[in-house]
Amino acid sequence: MHLHCHVADCIRDYGPVYSFWLFSFERYNGHLGSLPNNNRSIELQIMRRFNRDAFVNSTELPLLYKDTLSKHFVIRSQDSTERIHSSNDILRIIYLSKRSAPVENQDWTNISAYHYTKAVVDVLSDEEQNVLKDMYRTIYPELQNASVPSSCWRCSVVSLSGEVFGSEKSRHKRSSYVMAYWNKPGGNILNEVGEGELTPGIIEKFIVHNLIVGDENNIHLLAKIRWMIPDANRPRHYCGEPVEVWSSNMHETNGPSAYMPVQRIFCRYVRANGNISGKPVAFVCPLNRGMNV
Repeated sequence: MHLHCHVADCIRDYGPVYSFWLFSFERYNGHLGSLPNNNRSIELQIMRRFNRDAFVNSTELPLLYKDTLSKHFVIRSQDSTERIHSSNDILRIIYLSKRSAPVENQDWTNISAYHYTKAVVDVLSDEEQNVLKDMYRTIYPELQNASVPSSCWRCSVVSLSGEVFGSEKSRHKRSSYVMAYWNKPGGNILNEVGEGELTPGIIEKFIVHNLIVGDENNIHLLAKIRWMIPDANRPRHYCGEPVEVWSSNMHETNGPSAYMPVQRIFCRYVRANGNISGKPVAFVCPLNRGMNV
């Protein structure tokens, strides 16, 4: 009623009704609707969640254990809050995604700019754990006395400054199509600076994993990816740039490149299945980054 009585003044002061009032209300309503609940006493559940997160965010950690505990508090406090990050963090992530950025000995633990929700505890299989060890050995060649636990946090959707990356079994499946300078034939990691080509892949899941080095915890946000294989019978740009032709039913599933730090994602792509000369292929077209810097 207040808006109705002063609608002309509000429009003059704040712009159109929808952009200032309705959009923000609907957006916040969408955030509330995305919170998990059991459809009973939803108001109480939301307020308890707010109180819990407010308590977590206001807790002062002991100085002696602050470095260790703060990383675990970040995981829990991201459930219903979003953060604003500096341009330097985003620019650093953009740099790490480029072909000119070295893979080895980078700070892949800086994941504060990423937002993920509904993370659940998961356990890696023996094969996944061995692949993860090979990945860590590649990106940290001088690593000594490291422990790779089999436990992790699993999530299906990750966002970076407004850009959403989904996984194969989430409702954001189309956002699980990503390209990166990471995979090379045989499932190995492309660690030569300035070499290789963009390879499309499909994100199966995201994991938050703790690499323990001595007494230090190193939290990584990793994507498990199934990489596409080039079509052996046709050149990559058979249809002309920027459209590319890839095999529609063959993927790299093993090797250290199956896990990749999310900072290495270069872009997303759109995909369409089709036929050339009667043989099934996948048409791939890269998309520009959609983050808000």
